[in-house]
Amino acid sequence: MGALRLATTHGWTIEELKELEKQTDDVRARQRIMSVRLVMEGCEGQEIVRILVRARQTISIYIQTFETSL
Repeated sequence: MGALRLATTHGWTIEELKELEKQTDDVRARQRIMSVRLVMEGCEGQEIVRILVRARQTISIYIQTFETSL
């Protein structure tokens, strides 16, 4: 399983994403933010799947959605 990567320079820092996670009440939104942060921290796809208990394809969609919403 290959590593997940962000293709864009989005301007967010890991610290900003952590703070946004804390402020977000919606569980799904929090998981989306967390998946992006974990990729930025260098976590492998399989590790993110275990942490978030989501399918790898779902994590990939979270990353793609984040990048296209910028």
